[in-house]
Amino acid sequence: MRLVLERTAAQMAAKHANDAEIDLLNDINDQIAALGDDTQQAAALNQDFHHRIYLASRNRFLLASARGLNNALMLLGPTTLDDEARIKTVSAQHARIIEAIRAGDQTAAGDAARGPFANLLRHRLKGLDR
Repeated sequence: MRLVLERTAAQMAAKHANDAEIDLLNDINDQIAALGDDTQQAAALNQDFHHRIYLASRNRFLLASARGLNNALMLLGPTTLDDEARIKTVSAQHARIIEAIRAGDQTAAGDAARGPFANLLRHRLKGLDR
């Protein structure tokens, strides 16, 4: 469900986001990339990054749906941004989302938004095996 919401939000953000919102997404992602292995700060900034995409989508339903789903997902445990390599991977994926939103390419934004969540599921499942 989260993948569907994120993909839709990214597509709508590509249509509606203004330059200031896109610049803020870029700034947040730069902060994430610079964190090294500060996983707690990375997780907080990552949440802010995705929240900003929802705001840029201009869709209150998506924002409310994501908020409810994220609250439920907190029950799954700690962040999957658990090491420096994972943080860098997420930051690179965010950069592709930002690029597509900046270009106004709704299809590419949706496709780029899919990447982090496919990897998140893989990473989450590995953690369950431990």
